[in-house]
Amino acid sequence: MAKKRGNNFKEREEEIRRPSKEEEEEEEEEFEPVEDLGDLSFDSEGEEEEESEEENGDVEEEDSEGEEEEEGEEEGDLYTEQGEGEYEEGVEFDPEANEGFYQRYNADGSTFFPEDSSEEEEDWDKVGGNRVGNIPMEYYKDYDHIGYDITGKRILRSDVGTQKDQIDKFLDKEDNPDYNQMVWDNVNQKEVKLSKEEFNLVKMLVKGKTPIAMNNDDYFLDSVPSKESIHPVTNIQPRKAAFIPSKHETARIKKLVKLLESGKISLEEKKDEKEDPFKDLYLLWGDDGKAVGGNVRRGKILSKDRAKVPRHQGSYNPPPEFLFTESEKREWIENPMERRMPYMPTKFSSLKDVPAYRRGFKETFGRMLQLYQGNRLMRRKKKIRTTLEELLPQLPKPEELRPFPTVQNIVYEGHTGRIRSISVDPTGQWIVSGSDDSTIRIWEVATGRCVKFHNFEKQIFVVAWCPNPDRHLVAIAAEEFIYFMNPGVGSEELTARTDNEIKRWWKVKGDFETSEDTDLVKSSSGWHFPKMIERKKGVRSIIKTAAAIQHLSWHSKGDYIISTSPKSKKRSEVLTVHQLSQKRTQKPLKAPKGLIQCAQFHPTRPELVVATQQFVKIYSLETMKSESKLSSRLKWISSIDIHPKGENIIVSSYDRAVCWFDVELSKKPFKTMKYHREACRRVQFHKRYPLFASCSDDGTIQIFHGMVYDELDKDALIVPLKILRGHAVDDDLGVMDLVWHPIQPWILS
Repeated sequence: MAKKRGNNFKEREEEIRRPSKEEEEEEEEEFEPVEDLGDLSFDSEGEEEEESEEENGDVEEEDSEGEEEEEGEEEGDLYTEQGEGEYEEGVEFDPEANEGFYQRYNADGSTFFPEDSSEEEEDWDKVGGNRVGNIPMEYYKDYDHIGYDITGKRILRSDVGTQKDQIDKFLDKEDNPDYNQMVWDNVNQKEVKLSKEEFNLVKMLVKGKTPIAMNNDDYFLDSVPSKESIHPVTNIQPRKAAFIPSKHETARIKKLVKLLESGKISLEEKKDEKEDPFKDLYLLWGDDGKAVGGNVRRGKILSKDRAKVPRHQGSYNPPPEFLFTESEKREWIENPMERRMPYMPTKFSSLKDVPAYRRGFKETFGRMLQLYQGNRLMRRKKKIRTTLEELLPQLPKPEELRPFPTVQNIVYEGHTGRIRSISVDPTGQWIVSGSDDSTIRIWEVATGRCVKFHNFEKQIFVVAWCPNPDRHLVAIAAEEFIYFMNPGVGSEELTARTDNEIKRWWKVKGDFETSEDTDLVKSSSGWHFPKMIERKKGVRSIIKTAAAIQHLSWHSKGDYIISTSPKSKKRSEVLTVHQLSQKRTQKPLKAPKGLIQCAQFHPTRPELVVATQQFVKIYSLETMKSESKLSSRLKWISSIDIHPKGENIIVSSYDRAVCWFDVELSKKPFKTMKYHREACRRVQFHKRYPLFASCSDDGTIQIFHGMVYDELDKDALIVPLKILRGHAVDDDLGVMDLVWHPIQPWILS
């Protein structure tokens, strides 16, 4: 009979021989560096082997000799896990590594719990090291000791090592083979070499695995006994849905059965017949670069719908015999289904009189322009910049871009209220300013001397000097009135010529100062002839608008002026165009979309540029239809200005941003700049120099270099030059207006 062994672990320990120290030293592995932990593989040391307790405990009895022999009892027999209950000679087996397996059950089948080993206490008298606890070691940096040992004696700094610098670490890495096992103990201030177990623990933590290798059978306790019992383990009642059919599923099944019977759905899988995407492709060229011969299917290169070559009747000047008679024209119009040709032959004197020619030319030009500027759009695509040279643009130095204003030269003093607007005459000799004190003053630019002073008894919002040097006029917007005044500061010849021209408009005989008041000029359009007291001030015409005027802009010829009244009750009266020579007021936009802020005439084309709160629209003065709409992505536009060449527009806003538009390139901003700390009030280009400036409520004026090239494939060059800080901020309002000198690189604000 076979004799079974007990489940006591001490008996098993006596039966299975422990490996010798020589065998342990032969199986020790070399430490690998921590940097290569991703490529390391773990050995099976520390893992518990699953064994069949019953088979390992069986002993076979030999009938021939009658003696009992136990497997693995002989000297030199080593076993390892081969399968369930099977072992192979020549491989080491460690019973302590499988201690948890033999602790699971006792001889009677009950669960075995190991004894508590907490009674073994550490001999603290023999343990050394720093005993300062959880105290930062930087507190001891000014002392000659680093802490205290267990007996209370000081641990001198000279008795321990110091942390190595980078050079010593590098040399130690080259010379010390155990460098990867050395770590710095900050408490004891010395280097410590990791043991094999500690090193394996670090490897497990780096790989994100369990710090201690263990088998799933370790610490496994049976919550349910293996023996049959008449009492249930738990008192949980089964759910009702476990034994009652679902009514929802029953209704769903009935619905599917009806659909199957009616043939609306089928259980047969439909095969997806995908068309071959390459069936219409054909070869044109071979690998040698020559055209493929006729033996290869080439396909149809030209379609059948190719337009036919026009005949004589398709000419803009066809011969007389091809023209329709009156009866043929009537028949061609009344019977469209019986037409012999899709068009009616028509005779034009020249090709430019063909109705669709001008539009077709414009569309063709636009397409060619897009192709020409395609490389600029490709360069503007966002790309990841990683180097410092790419993050910082290569811009020229400001000293190389002179001249531009740098210092304050003259201060014009005399107004008692806030100055709202200023303007310079075309010669650059005089400047006019309007203030909240209801007065305007005319100054000499070079000396700062006030030469004229007039009180209009109304708040002055805008002043604008006529850009035509042959007309000596100043437009003054005082609340809802526009006064056209001859300032009389130029040459006498120019002043007299301007007065004579205005006399012809009003049909006035004699001098303005001596002629009597007349009502002949009053009309419903709002034009008024000034009274005697106003004519003595130099006022020559008056226009009354629907609401207070916030912006004025002259045409370059000096005969038209635009006024903007955003607070007007009628939408059609927000933007008005006034013609001085005809004393006529026009309302070009009947129902404009958006609240109009300002408008300007295009300097080179018959177009009107209108700025609303968020968009800039370009209208044709010939058709008064919108040709382009620029999206500024701003909340509230304050002013606009057009470059003298006409292809670039700059926009300022109350949300502290300035946008530069390249109209020929895109409808989106070419560049958006945010450098002011408060609302940006005004922005303007210089007429001669590549300069532009902006003013803000933060009391500063920003000067920029803005070069626009004639080549369409080149982007504009924008370089910040100077910040001028000559104004003080009062009631959260700073610089209200600025204007460039028409000839010199000077700025007035």
